[in-house]
Amino acid sequence: MSIDMNGFLEEKDNLRFDDGSFRRLGILQGSGIILMKDENIDRIVPLERTDMTEQLALFDSIMDTMYHGPGR
Repeated sequence: MSIDMNGFLEEKDNLRFDDGSFRRLGILQGSGIILMKDENIDRIVPLERTDMTEQLALFDSIMDTMYHGPGR
């Protein structure tokens, strides 16, 4: 399984790169996704080496929902 990561190479309105704050605050220790809702953290999904296939499928689903909206 693969995901096109080209959309993650530059910061955008809905994509930010960690400047070290996430690690210092204990939010994320490595790679992952922080999902926001109404300007608050809704869910934190770390990317771990174990169960990589399941995590990539979840990330793909999240990204599909972001770009196409739910139920589209």
